[in-house]
Amino acid sequence: QGAVRDRQARPELGRQLLERQQLAEAQQALEQAVALSPQLPAAWEQLGALLCQKNDLPRAIHCLRKARQLEPENRATRRELVRLLILEGQYTAADEEFRELISRGGEVIRLLLEYAGWLEDASQYERAEHACRQVLALDDRCSPAR
Repeated sequence: QGAVRDRQARPELGRQLLERQQLAEAQQALEQAVALSPQLPAAWEQLGALLCQKNDLPRAIHCLRKARQLEPENRATRRELVRLLILEGQYTAADEEFRELISRGGEVIRLLLEYAGWLEDASQYERAEHACRQVLALDDRCSPAR
């Protein structure tokens, strides 16, 4: 019973410590959480967020990929994974993740514009322009005939 309680409490403790910016303690709690309960996507996602704050992008990406694998429908995790892949310069992987994200529906135009902004920030101007052109093409198809 103590082990079950520990598996439930550690991710929550890590989340609370992360919110209070107690990064070392949060990291310890979240690393213990994923070790004890590797099937909890929220623990992986929170550990990824913490590692991103510490600018450890390769490990943050690994954590978000684990969270995405466990909970493929979580759009927020996929969105953050795309953003980190761009920051890390993994543009092909970001493109693949982004295609998967928008294939699941939702606010495609907003996501494309956000994606274009991230690419522009990374000086990936051609990719950003392509995303903007996709928005224009979608907008043209959705507009009533004149």
